[in-house]
Amino acid sequence: SAPPPAAVPAAQVSNDVQTPITKTPCGSSVAAPFALPPPGSPPFVWILQPCFNSQGGFSTIENETYMYYIQLRTSQTRQNQFVWYDSATEQMMLGDFKRLWATNFLDDLSIEVTDYTFPNGTVGKIVTYHMEERERIKIVDYRDSDEKSISIIKRSDIDDKLRERTIELRLDSFRDDGTIRRVEGVLRELMAEKGFTNAEVSHRITPVAGGPKLVNVTFVVGQGPKLKIRDVEFVGNEAFSDGKLQKRIKENKPKNPFYGWISGGGTYKESEFEEDAAKVVEYYQNHGYPQARVGQPDVKTLEDSKDGKSRYIQLRIPVTEGERYKFGNLSFEGNKVVRSEGLRSLYKIVEDEWYSRKKLQDGNK
Repeated sequence: SAPPPAAVPAAQVSNDVQTPITKTPCGSSVAAPFALPPPGSPPFVWILQPCFNSQGGFSTIENETYMYYIQLRTSQTRQNQFVWYDSATEQMMLGDFKRLWATNFLDDLSIEVTDYTFPNGTVGKIVTYHMEERERIKIVDYRDSDEKSISIIKRSDIDDKLRERTIELRLDSFRDDGTIRRVEGVLRELMAEKGFTNAEVSHRITPVAGGPKLVNVTFVVGQGPKLKIRDVEFVGNEAFSDGKLQKRIKENKPKNPFYGWISGGGTYKESEFEEDAAKVVEYYQNHGYPQARVGQPDVKTLEDSKDGKSRYIQLRIPVTEGERYKFGNLSFEGNKVVRSEGLRSLYKIVEDEWYSRKKLQDGNK
């Protein structure tokens, strides 16, 4: 750490010897110190100044907060105590830099040291902490592509999803572009759940009146074309037809023109596909195919509607069936309390019939 201020013989600044007034790199006028060290003394820390010229000279954070992290101190010339500028002082300034940067208050930070030579030859050091603060969020808004309040997804649903993902975009918090990108991802996900898989989500940052570095973050959500399923084709299925497998799907299938409001379907919902795929796999596993798997669909564009609001697609869903198996002999191991005959009666399994996961699970209940 820097040595304590030293009391040394000083050259008192009297009324008949006026030291010229100068300006700091921050533009502030300063008067002469009350006293100077004698000629031949080492340089001393004369002025220390946080500076916010890059943002109009104003700070959104109290000056006392910054001074809490700055450990360098100036000479007390009225008390004839001087802080010499040496290697220990420079190390303290380096520590100040690290502490200030670690606050995450700042976008830019540099420390400038300038010399002022007094008439008696001594040098006063002016240490300027140039700081540019991060922008702070005052307003968060959600708009559609027509600049109207977003209506497809509710604000409460957005807030709930952000809490679920532990994403915080609080008012009066510092702008964080990583958090903003995560919010955009949540908005795309919510739009996809409504069938707008091609939703266009962006944001804009605009200054807010009332002080420097205050901004409004507006998320703009455009629907994009809504994906409508016209056809579903399974690839790799031999045991069961496309029509039979399609009946297992609840959401991602063409809408039935007669009772689609009951059966679901019509709009591509990517977030629901995993559940639909699980139903197809379950159907296979209950009909002798325990190794059946369903992959991610290939989405093929067929055509767009004339108004551009709908895009008709075909889903090509890959299927791996695997070998078909039958039940063999059913036996039990490790049962010491209940005899095997009693356990066997719980399972409605007939030897040499096709494997069914459901029959095994029913027996396990």
